[in-house]
Amino acid sequence: PITVASSNGSLEIEGGSGGDLEVSNIAGQLILKQTLLSANGTQRIPFSDEPAGIYIATLINGKEIHRGRFVQN
Repeated sequence: PITVASSNGSLEIEGGSGGDLEVSNIAGQLILKQTLLSANGTQRIPFSDEPAGIYIATLINGKEIHRGRFVQN
């Protein structure tokens, strides 16, 4: 499982082991698509340009799909 949070203008992903990250807004519009490298710990992605709201992050790694929701203030 992954933990997703928005903090200080960055999207923080903890527990991911690399893969393709997709972030959509609550309306289902794709906001961000990025490939993450395999890494232990927390990965930070700049996200300060996006408006406040609820977002859904999906991490696709091989056959595994992990989703998490977060709030951008």
